[in-house]
Amino acid sequence: SACRFLNVTGSVSDTDCIGCVEGKYVDVSGSKLATDCIDCAAGTYVNASGSDSAADCIKCAAGTYVHLTGSVAASDCIDCAVGRYSQTRGSATRSDCQPCAAGSFSPVQGSRDCIACPVGQYSEQEGRSSSAVCLPSAAIRLVIETVPEAWETFSVHRLVLQEFEGASSGTAVLLT
Repeated sequence: SACRFLNVTGSVSDTDCIGCVEGKYVDVSGSKLATDCIDCAAGTYVNASGSDSAADCIKCAAGTYVHLTGSVAASDCIDCAVGRYSQTRGSATRSDCQPCAAGSFSPVQGSRDCIACPVGQYSEQEGRSSSAVCLPSAAIRLVIETVPEAWETFSVHRLVLQEFEGASSGTAVLLT
């Protein structure tokens, strides 16, 4: 394993070596200064000292990101906001957290995927955080038409189910 020797004349044993601190690694032997230790890249962290390779840096989980270098723990990775998701491990910027597409939502932080609106419902808005944005689909939209004056005895409206996306049409009468 690569380590750096103390900057002391006469060090003859690798037990005199000091490992880099958490969040850093050194990938060459014989280094003399702590400044030779390299920060783990943004999107990664290392939670142990003495790392000797960039491969020791662990990618943040999907649904999270970290924009700083030299992170030391998984908790340094920031969750994507509600209504957003990321399927990419090792994300380095908040912009890697994409808004959920229209027709889906994400109610929790740190999502790897969005949840589709239930069958028969839709949403035209993206980046939503709740199923409350999912509305009945076009197949069951209703149009209210006033019934001619011949029906003056009641306040009557005829509900016409419009034909959308293969739905059959029909008429219902509502007496109010």
